[in-house]
Amino acid sequence: MSALSPFSRVRDVMPQSENEPGARDRVLVGYGKDGSARYWRVAFGKIGEEFVGWMTNFNEMVHRKESTLLRPLMETYNNNKGFNGSDRQVYDPDGNAVQIAGAIAQHFLESQVPIESIKGVGALAQGRLSWNDMQAVHTLAPLVGAQISKGFPGGPEVGEVAAERHRHLMEVNRVSADIREALANDDRDRADKLMDEAHMTTAERRMYFQRASRPGVSPHALRQFRHTAPPEEQERLDVMRGR
Repeated sequence: MSALSPFSRVRDVMPQSENEPGARDRVLVGYGKDGSARYWRVAFGKIGEEFVGWMTNFNEMVHRKESTLLRPLMETYNNNKGFNGSDRQVYDPDGNAVQIAGAIAQHFLESQVPIESIKGVGALAQGRLSWNDMQAVHTLAPLVGAQISKGFPGGPEVGEVAAERHRHLMEVNRVSADIREALANDDRDRADKLMDEAHMTTAERRMYFQRASRPGVSPHALRQFRHTAPPEEQERLDVMRGR
């Protein structure tokens, strides 16, 4: 659909085409203190953006139309509130019931209330923000009919890398079961062909071959586990390895 749309050809020659994924229909106006970009869109610009979006990126537009109740509900169900390719859990599945309930309640509250704008107003009132600060612009823009959106934390280049990493992981996941089956059947040629199609790195290929030839926890994973796991979890692992 993107190839057939006349809008996509026009968009490719516009300055916005150099923005990070998810912000290529908006105007870059500055950066926050954490390096994340700020993008501007006027109120009437939403009409044109959505008109193009329904033709070129139907799935993304459907997700944008989720209500402030449905979106946190689905994110909680999937335990993922990722941003442009990142994976961020809503709650820690290994936490206790009180911690999980608190994290879910906080996530629903943040979806109903403009937290960033409230923080910005409070910071302005306390003198912690100047009027030319990007957070102040983010706070005041809706009052004049404009909208400021925040890019990927850390900066546009981080968002670009994260989006590509996410795309590559999806590509690898698509063939991972077939690769394991080929290696289990000692069909090295088919495994290599599948890995080539998924553009897997040398480290990724090595991991699959090592798992096939030597099942179990890798030395690197074991060292990390020893460094971070509580004593009772380490004792449980020792029992499993003793079996």
